[in-house]
Amino acid sequence: MVGTALLVAMPSLPLEAQTSAGLGAAMLLLCAATLLSPVLIVPLVRAVAWPVRHTAVGMLVREGTLTGVRRVAATAAPVLATVGLTVLLTGTIATIEQAAGIDEAADYPAANVLVPDGTPGLSAAAVSGQPGQSRLETRVLVSHRGGLAGYSAAGVAGAAPGAELSADAAAELGVRKGGTLAVRWADGATAEIPVRAVEKAAPAPIVFPAELVREHDPQALTAMVLLDGEPVAAPGATAMTVRELVQREIDEEGQLVDLFLWALIGLTAGYTGIAVANTLLMATAARRGEFGALRLAGAGTGQVLRVVSAESLLATVTGALLGAAVAGVSLLGVRAAVESELDQSIALVIPWGAGIAVTAACAAVAVIAAAVPVLRRH
Repeated sequence: MVGTALLVAMPSLPLEAQTSAGLGAAMLLLCAATLLSPVLIVPLVRAVAWPVRHTAVGMLVREGTLTGVRRVAATAAPVLATVGLTVLLTGTIATIEQAAGIDEAADYPAANVLVPDGTPGLSAAAVSGQPGQSRLETRVLVSHRGGLAGYSAAGVAGAAPGAELSADAAAELGVRKGGTLAVRWADGATAEIPVRAVEKAAPAPIVFPAELVREHDPQALTAMVLLDGEPVAAPGATAMTVRELVQREIDEEGQLVDLFLWALIGLTAGYTGIAVANTLLMATAARRGEFGALRLAGAGTGQVLRVVSAESLLATVTGALLGAAVAGVSLLGVRAAVESELDQSIALVIPWGAGIAVTAACAAVAVIAAAVPVLRRH
């Protein structure tokens, strides 16, 4: 109830709190679904087993599963939590990365850019003759609170004399338009530079005329050229769309996040495998009388194996479906929160591959754990 109420109330929350609220609601819903799995499993099992209800194995699996609801719930619950957590985390990160790409791409005043290809930056020769605006990258030291603070700076061709500050840099330095910056350049020279503008969307924390940067930092390289025409081929440079550039940067930054995420999912799946294996090993071993009755009725070892394997798969699939359903509903809430923050529509990214991989791993463990006690009897 609390998770559902949180999802319903999410549109009325402050924008910066909506994504966190969506994740919190998702966790609460996953916990609720896990606790309620004994109740939810019965109708799900009936639905999943409906197509094979008239076959001998299908009937045995369906009735055996409905009779042993506690056993099935104990198997399905950890699968539910693991699959739900996997879909939720990977889907949330993928959706937010997509939104970040759209948001960051909108900050560029051009559709295409020329960027370094296997080099630290673009040389003067590579930039020469390119249609568009370029900027040199450098670092400067600025007097700040009695000391010196390092800042990234850009040299923009055609920029007016003086310095342009980003809103964040201006706030940190306590400088306004019309003030001055005490700057130490890369060559050691110092200067008092007047601040001509403070812009929220400045291309760098501090922006100078390109000629001034080149004068004090002859080795400065160009980070990119914002193209407004067909680029000229140059060694060490490649042209791409802004969206491709932003996605490349997001992919590079996301590698560490992905590593941590898959380590977390791996640990969760490992504990789930242990829980599922222990449950099925004990539960299957305790059903010797039931399997003995099947053999007296004419069933062979292979048929008994098919029954226990099908039951294990049914429990795993049921848990995975419940987990994916809860995570899917939660992802809709997360997407709505991100859309409200960006004020534009974005696609919902559902990580089918991650969910299927975790489900398959849980299913393999379940089948093996259920089959071992049966095989040990022969």
